[in-house]
Amino acid sequence: MDEKREKTLLIYGMYDVQPVSGQDWSVPPFAATIRELPGLGQCLVARGACNSKGPLIGFINALSSLRQSQGELPSNFIFTIEGEEEVGSRSIEDFYRQHRAELKADTAFEPFWAEYGTDVDRPTVALGTKGIVSFQLECRGGDWGGAVSHPVHSSVAAWIGSPTWRLIRALSLLVDVNDDLNVPGLWRGKPPSEEDEALLAKLAATFDEKRLLALMGAHRFKYTLRGADLLRKYYFSPTIHVTELLITDGDTIPTSARANISMRLVPGMAAEASVHAVREHLAANGFGDIVVTNLGGYPAVRTSLNDPINVALLDAYEYHGCQPQVIPLFASASPMYLFTDVLGIPYGSGGLGKAGGSHGVDEFFTIEGFKLFEKSIITLLYFFANRPSTQ
Repeated sequence: MDEKREKTLLIYGMYDVQPVSGQDWSVPPFAATIRELPGLGQCLVARGACNSKGPLIGFINALSSLRQSQGELPSNFIFTIEGEEEVGSRSIEDFYRQHRAELKADTAFEPFWAEYGTDVDRPTVALGTKGIVSFQLECRGGDWGGAVSHPVHSSVAAWIGSPTWRLIRALSLLVDVNDDLNVPGLWRGKPPSEEDEALLAKLAATFDEKRLLALMGAHRFKYTLRGADLLRKYYFSPTIHVTELLITDGDTIPTSARANISMRLVPGMAAEASVHAVREHLAANGFGDIVVTNLGGYPAVRTSLNDPINVALLDAYEYHGCQPQVIPLFASASPMYLFTDVLGIPYGSGGLGKAGGSHGVDEFFTIEGFKLFEKSIITLLYFFANRPSTQ
């Protein structure tokens, strides 16, 4: 969208979502039902409402309103909208590298809800995002034991080993009793900076641990840590999660068992090196037969509070009467390295409005929040366009 303006924004979005199989939704997950949710008012409930079809269409609506009311837009816009974010954004990096000249912009921006995360009642500005890498572990019958050519009846379990149990034992080597990563060769990333520690201290002053547990439907944290120490764990620790276990159905010992894994990375960790460390750790502990397949991923990213897009976000939130909090980074993951590392431009993410349930049951955004989202995007665009480029 060439508006012949001084500044250009590169807009990133995604239209793919996580599956809903096995989830007990209160409404059909792809019907976009408007219903009342306790404590939230009228909400649109659907897969993708929060992450991330909702904010993407809200941004497009905001541009459409500006075009209709003003006849022009305050900046030039380039859109890149992908359908592989939930599986590691496998193709988009090559696209960005091949089209670097056409994607030249001052700043990249991802529309996303500011009232989503550790404090849903207060908008946030995040100075980055964790990275992620996905990989698969597969245990096959072989020299260690197990069925090799075909599944066998479970009655012979006294004689024949199970790839499923062997895979479970291998998985247990990756974490400690708190489910923290326990891979000796895995680099844990950069420690928090002085600026990060100052942010953590400020966040801890208003961190309501009991309320957060209630929102998550949990009874306790897995640590005895409190305040800034608990927040430091959240923002600056890598995590590992089993996303799927794949075994043969029925009362048989299968020839193989697989586990799909996601590991969230903190700044300084490399995706390929992290998977290699897992592979080496398993081999060193007698599980060299486990096949480790890297399914793709990307690194974490940090930005500066002084980047023009972040300054514009803060100004826009305050213009709408909100006092935002600044967090070190989103603990989820987005491929924002494409902008900072591949294209060499800063990026920001935001937009007022409340949403939640990403990847889970009854994902939603509030109707009032969606209206506010569109308004705040328009305000943000003007603040960004009118800010001197040298600042």
